[in-house]
Amino acid sequence: GENPHQFASFYKEVLVKEVNLGDAVQLGGKELSFNNLVDLGAVLEMVKDFQEPTVVFVKHTNPCGLASALTIEDAYQKAYQGDPLSAYGSIIGINRIVDSKLADLINETPFVEAVLAPNFEDEALNIWKKLYLTQSQ
Repeated sequence: GENPHQFASFYKEVLVKEVNLGDAVQLGGKELSFNNLVDLGAVLEMVKDFQEPTVVFVKHTNPCGLASALTIEDAYQKAYQGDPLSAYGSIIGINRIVDSKLADLINETPFVEAVLAPNFEDEALNIWKKLYLTQSQ
């Protein structure tokens, strides 16, 4: 639930064919909060509409920065510069595989709550195992 003393349930709509949060797998970190799940759903809905490399920072369902670029690293830097102050403690959505180069960039960002991406290379996972890692298929 939204409050720690409330019991929560998560349901996946099996008839929905497009990628949704129910397809995601948590790869690390502590238990996700209600707000984390809401923000993860929001970033997924935002980045899945883009064909070009795109990154979005979301905090409490509000985008703090969103950018597309020729490379995912450029998109990440531009999205972060949208509002670096508000990006503190945000959820990051990425529509490309996270490699070690991008993982290093993310690691330089102060306090990231969670990262959602289509996949993570093993080297990237080894760089920051303590973040909440969520993979969407």
